[in-house]
Amino acid sequence: MRKDQLILLEQQFVRHSAGNGPFYRPIGGSIELGETSGNALKRELQEESSADIDIARY
Repeated sequence: MRKDQLILLEQQFVRHSAGNGPFYRPIGGSIELGETSGNALKRELQEESSADIDIARY
């Protein structure tokens, strides 16, 4: 998700392949069996950020 030159990411602090410390990843998860990609996107964003969204361009 972008706004101008910004990208929304989640910051986590755990052990990873480069050692310990922060790393960043896009918010999201996986598509459930039988779920459309658009519905998965809406559901994951709601779960991760409590935000309800409308997909303007897909």
